Amino acid sequence: SAIKAINDYYWTVYADYTLTGDIKSYKTLALAMAACTASATCHGVTTHSTSVHKTNSAYTPSSGSGKTAYVKGSVYTSSYSTRYESDMYMVHEPYVLAGAYGSQIKTRSAAFKACEKDKACKGFNRYGSGNYKLAKKTTKTQTVGGSVYIKSGTSIIVRRRLWGLYEG
Repeated sequence: SAIKAINDYYWTVYADYTLTGDIKSYKTLALAMAACTASATCHGVTTHSTSVHKTNSAYTPSSGSGKTAYVKGSVYTSSYSTRYESDMYMVHEPYVLAGAYGSQIKTRSAAFKACEKDKACKGFNRYGSGNYKLAKKTTKTQTVGGSVYIKSGTSIIVRRRLWGLYEG
């Protein structure tokens, strides 16, 4: 078995195994995993052939020659810092910030600029490619597919080293 992070979840992969409790069949693994990710009753996906992938309600694999079982695990999260001009931002995935406001912003660079100009902005959300919104709060809610950028301080470069100056 192996563990992979796909669609904001950890999946345990079992070659030559299957899962029971078929829910629905899909033509691609990506579509089946996306459907399973969105469902509270789906616990995995079984690949039966290159064009047959079924979502499953069971999570205990059993022998299934030629099939591959993907058991859905916990949500995959990550956090890191990034810099825009002299400001530092903490990035958390998969989350969104409370208090989103304003119109849709199409690029990350434009979201950084808009947040810097707006005194009420505490950070911004990314809901998908080309879909950003500013946020007035730093309260995070776990949301599959989301990313948050939270203002966290300023930065300076001294002798070719980046230093973050954090508030609080």
